Parts: sequence; C-alpha cells; structure tokens
Amino acid sequence: MSSALLRHSTDRPRGAETPDLGLPQTHQGLTGLPVGLVGCVSPAEPTTLSVRMARLLTRKRPLATGSAGFTLFELAIVVGMIGTMLAFAVPATADYVQGGRIARAMGEIRLIQIELSSIDTLPDDLGVIGRATMIDPWGNAYVYHKFVFPPGINAQARKDRFLVPINSLYDLYSLGKDGDSQLALTVPVSRDDVIRANDGSFIGLATSY
Repeated sequence: MSSALLRHSTDRPRGAETPDLGLPQTHQGLTGLPVGLVGCVSPAEPTTLSVRMARLLTRKRPLATGSAGFTLFELAIVVGMIGTMLAFAVPATADYVQGGRIARAMGEIRLIQIELSSIDTLPDDLGVIGRATMIDPWGNAYVYHKFVFPPGINAQARKDRFLVPINSLYDLYSLGKDGDSQLALTVPVSRDDVIRANDGSFIGLATSY
C-alpha cells in the first residue's frame, strides 16, 4: 500500500498543468530564451521559437527624423564665402608667381654676367658662352647688346630718366611680363623689364632703378 501511495504522488497524468515556478505567466515555458528576448515573444503565436527569434533580430527600426539637409539660403551663404576668399587669394597667388619669375630672371642675368666676365673679350652674342637659346620666365630670349668704342656712346644703349646710359660696356636685360621694351626706362612698356645697370652692381626691375 505504501508503494502505491508513493507511485500516486510521483506520477503526473498527461495534460497536467506546469507547476508555477514564480515567473510571470508570459514567461512560462520560455526560460530557455536569452534574457533580452524573454517577455518579447508571446507564447500564443502559432510559429516556432526559432522563427520568433529571427523576426526579432531582423526587425527594421524606423530611420531617425529631423536631420534635414542644407537649405538654399545656407548654400548661398557658403558659395558667397568661397567667392570672397577666392577674391583675396587669386591676386595674392598671382603676385607670388610674378615675384618668383622676377627672382629667376635676376638670377639668370647674374649668371650670364659671371660667364661674360670669365672670358677675355666680350662676344658679339650670347652664343659664344652657350646662352643664345636661354629663355626668360616669360618665354622670351634675353637681350644682350655690346657697345662700340668709346664705351657707352651708342644709340642702342639703355638710358635712365636723365637719358644717361645705365652701363658702360654692354646691356643685358629681360623684356619682362609684357614681352616689350624701349631703350628709355621711363617708357611704360619698359617698367617691367628686369635689367642689369651700373655695370652689374644693380640687377632688378626697371621700376626699382
């Protein structure tokens, strides 16, 4: 009889209710889910547990709103600011490039002068020292002119504002940015020339002489 009572107390008929484990009703039978998913899946759904989990993991979230793009007014302000900066930057860049070209022409005139002083007799042209094809920064050949005797008395000599020759043996200069020149330094087309004056003690822009 004791064995029958023990069997009766341990055996549970099929269909008996699951004992209360202290969890909410919606959690009964779902204790195998991850903690973040327990309570998010309804046991009343007819789908399997794997399908429910897949739906939760692949559920799309709504995109955040309120991040509007630039307005036409804002774009106009940006374009205006860029235009203002370019208005200052472009002339400054052009002056910088022009200054570099002038410095290069001064250096090349000084180099030719050194090579001319290294030979006994002044040549009739720069081809004797291999400089006949040397081009200045503006794409023009350097102008070399040897004076005839007596020194400085020559109709082709470059002259200052007092019409006095600026060299005694020869002239050497670049035509400058405009590619044009006249003998007198005061003529507008001669103002951008890079010249050799005072027999080589001055090399620079005609406007600075």
